[in-house]
Amino acid sequence: MRTDEEKIRQEITKLVTERQGCKATELAVAAVRTLINRVDARELDKIPDIIDQMIREKELLEVEFVLPMMDWRCKSFLLPKGTEVKLSKGFVVQFGSLNEGGDEKP
Repeated sequence: MRTDEEKIRQEITKLVTERQGCKATELAVAAVRTLINRVDARELDKIPDIIDQMIREKELLEVEFVLPMMDWRCKSFLLPKGTEVKLSKGFVVQFGSLNEGGDEKP
């Protein structure tokens, strides 16, 4: 039998994949709505921490950006593991292809 945290992780992965990416706040609200009757209510409070943990563990890709008209605020968008991100001028970064220091993996 899966633990509540495993159910939450699976639902988070499913939601990000189905939505082809989303904001973390939207993800947390959607996860609570779909899990409210399937996990202990106390576990629902842990959803933001679980999302952060999944980002650290590279189970989700978080793209952070600052818009020119909102330069005081960093925004982010979550994408499923394995996503390829292409930036302007042909620069390509594929999630999981770089080490944390930015060096290519051997």
